[in-house]
Amino acid sequence: MKHLLSIIICLCLVSCSTVTRSHAPVLDLSYDRSQFSYHQVELNETIADIAAAYDVDSKSILTTNHIKPNVKIHQGQMIKIPEYLAQNQNNLTNDRDIFKVPAGWAMPLHTTFSSKKDPRGGWMLYSKKSNFVYAPQAGKVVSIKHQLKDLGQVVVIKHADNRISVFGLLSEIFVKKGAYVEKGEKIARIGIKISGKTVTYASIDKLY
Repeated sequence: MKHLLSIIICLCLVSCSTVTRSHAPVLDLSYDRSQFSYHQVELNETIADIAAAYDVDSKSILTTNHIKPNVKIHQGQMIKIPEYLAQNQNNLTNDRDIFKVPAGWAMPLHTTFSSKKDPRGGWMLYSKKSNFVYAPQAGKVVSIKHQLKDLGQVVVIKHADNRISVFGLLSEIFVKKGAYVEKGEKIARIGIKISGKTVTYASIDKLY
């Protein structure tokens, strides 16, 4: 493992503790996610906004969710995004040069993206439409660094299966150290844009 990633993991080990939950989840995770991805509607968000964020057709979202075109969706409502899962299966191959997540985890970006192995360890994720990073699995925020060498603002999350996820190159962080986050919860805003694409650093590793 490269030096930079080793430093991040050491920071995590210093502040890590067993992940236990003592409060109600932010998202309702009782939905069957085997065939769909789910989006939680934000304030004043429309079907068109959601379709643009996931790069899918508005009509397919309406049909899948049995919503009539003139019906207004409301904050907190869960919307099925069937095409999203199918699109991102391309990122879950056995190709060693493609960013992957553990089985049952969600992708940290909610649109299609390309990935490139970072020589320091971890991955660079490139997307034309993603502006936010989402927690790929439930866990505890164990470290937040506002100016880590070469990675700028960084969030480190420890998960119950003894894995940690690290996200960098962020412009705004929405969570605090010590907070528990749910799978799919928005945790940060992406801060870097190159040639019309947002760029995010991501790493998911097992602690031993």
